[in-house]
Amino acid sequence: MYFIWRLLLWPFRFVARNFRALLAGLLGYGVMSGVTTAVIAGAYRAWGAEWLVQPESWSVSAGWIAVTMVATIAGAGGGSFLCQLADKTGRGTRLFVCGIVLIGLATLYQAGDVPAVGPREGIPELAEILRHAVSPKWVMALTAALAAISVLAAARCVRRPGQAEYDPAPA
Repeated sequence: MYFIWRLLLWPFRFVARNFRALLAGLLGYGVMSGVTTAVIAGAYRAWGAEWLVQPESWSVSAGWIAVTMVATIAGAGGGSFLCQLADKTGRGTRLFVCGIVLIGLATLYQAGDVPAVGPREGIPELAEILRHAVSPKWVMALTAALAAISVLAAARCVRRPGQAEYDPAPA
């Protein structure tokens, strides 16, 4: 009976022990999502809908792919920086990377079930583009991989309080 209770209470103990790391990972993901959305909205305002999606369809253009890649890398780096500052153990960054990978896999799985919306008419609003845009699967996979790599690379550049300075020369 003891082991059953221990198994049932494991998630609560995990959250209680890693609360700060979970909040740091959520902070990092929020920053990444916010930066990516803001950059895409800025690109829509600056260049218009025809630059983000191909004419008469909902397929994304090369401009959308480039903007998304750059914004995701920048947002993931900034999110990783804040995540490292918020969590002294480094577990938040690992949770952040796990979240990116899991959401990336879920997006890839869902991408096969995208319903055909039909040809678009006129100039759509940004919300409509974000709802109906169809990206190739390789773009989704590459974006998630670049975000995870960016988080890990930016995390290595941040020195946490109490962390010894890196000395590549042998003593």
